[in-house]
Parts: sequence; structure tokens; C-alpha cells
Amino acid sequence: MDDKTRQLLEKSQQYLRSAAVLLEIGDYDSCVSRAYFAMFYAAQGALLTAGRSVKSRRSVRSAFVERFVDGGRFPQHAADVLHRAYDLQETADYAQQFVVAEGDAEQLLGEAEAFIGSIDMLLPRRRSDRTQRAPAPSSQAAAEQSGSDPPTAEQASASEDASAESASSISSEKASSEEENREQSASSG
Repeated sequence: MDDKTRQLLEKSQQYLRSAAVLLEIGDYDSCVSRAYFAMFYAAQGALLTAGRSVKSRRSVRSAFVERFVDGGRFPQHAADVLHRAYDLQETADYAQQFVVAEGDAEQLLGEAEAFIGSIDMLLPRRRSDRTQRAPAPSSQAAAEQSGSDPPTAEQASASEDASAESASSISSEKASSEEENREQSASSG
């Protein structure tokens, strides 16, 4: 992986950690903005590894969908999450009042973690890249950074379960989509 891609993925991880902190302190509009840009930088990094250098937000979204969703490496759900994150970010950043509810921010942060985790698994890495990678955000780290009490073991477990469920939803969505395509091909053939 080249330095530019590595920097984009590091920035993506940093924005994901920031989004977790913003969620913990109740700044939901800023949380969805950071979560969207975390996804944006991860998608941009994925495109660089595929030989596509795009910079604008619209170009990154459309190129990611074309290359990875339409290309079959990600399910349609990944494109939907990316577009939904963009829409929420636009609304949150440009509205004159606070517009994002806590539940929407929590959901988007979980989806962003799953989206970025899927990209991390997709990208080829050298062993040294994996050891230098920044850790994914956690409720514990977010609490420490925000100065609030860390989550209880039960809360941390629930958060980890939700993140794992979000990550597996992208994989299961892809498997379901592939099975539907096979069934349609078999019935039309």
C-alpha cells in the first residue's frame, strides 16, 4: 500500500474516533459529519488501490459504487449507507438548527464502522501496515477522551455486539444478493 492510501486510511480511522467522541458528548450533527468523512476517506483509499484517483465527494461516491458495488465486491447496502451518510452530513452541516437525533447518529456511526472495516479487509496490506494501524474507536476510548465515565462491561459488550452485527450485515447482504442473482439466473435460464 502506498503512502497516500495509508494516509487516507489513517485519516479515516481518526475521523471515526472523533465521531465516537462526538456521539458520547451529544454532538450528533458533528458525529454524522465526521462519520461520513471517515467513510469518504476510506472509499477514496480503496479507489486508489484500484488505480482510480478521484477527489470530489460526488466522484468518490459514484466511482466507489461503480468499482466496488456494481463490480460485485460490496453489496448494494454499502452504496445505500454511503449515500445516506452523505445526505445526513449535508443536512447536519448546513442546517441552522440541530437536526440529527441520537439514534440516527448511533446508527450511522455503527454503519460507518462496518463500512470502513469491510474496506480494511478488502485492501491488501503488508504485515507492517497491520501493526501500525490505528485501533478502531470504542466506547471505552471515547469515554476516556471525552472525560466521561467509561461504559460498564454490559454497555461495552452491547456496543461491540452492535458493531459486529453491523459489520456482518454488509457481508450477509452481499451473500443474500449473490444468492438472489443465482436464483434469478436459474429461473430465467
